[in-house]
Amino acid sequence: MASWQATYRGLLPDEYLDGLQWERRYDFWSKELARPGITGSQTWVLVSDLGLVGFASAGPARDSDRHSPKCWELYGIYLLPDQWGQGNGRRLTDKVLEETPDGVSDVSLWVLAGNRQARGFYERQGFGPDGHERSDVIGGREVVEVRYLRTPIQRGIAAEVPRGADSG
Repeated sequence: MASWQATYRGLLPDEYLDGLQWERRYDFWSKELARPGITGSQTWVLVSDLGLVGFASAGPARDSDRHSPKCWELYGIYLLPDQWGQGNGRRLTDKVLEETPDGVSDVSLWVLAGNRQARGFYERQGFGPDGHERSDVIGGREVVEVRYLRTPIQRGIAAEVPRGADSG
């Protein structure tokens, strides 16, 4: 929840973000992680001496034009705001890419068009816009999302990230 509030401040209505409650998110994720999800999907958590500080979730691509065993999607990656800029976003992204099933050739993700910080982070990780956009309503505000794609998947080879440039 803190990640959403910090990430989307200025992009989504303040009253929506301020109304997010960790108890509801806890209930949602407890149920979500306990039930069978999309076949083949996975969730990774990043734990430190502080406890859970971030997570990433990925699996088969959900877009109708990407229904193929070769296409995967990064559903989400979130870190506590005080964990930003410490390389943890890159570590989670690398883990997702390392653990994609054999035969997967690319990974897509959706990011809010106005989220410059996230877009820069994904671009440093080797993702780039593929020309697809979609509209959604979050918190009562219409937003545009941009689809990013990383291809080819290179297992065991981290993206070149300039020193000090990791914001995730």
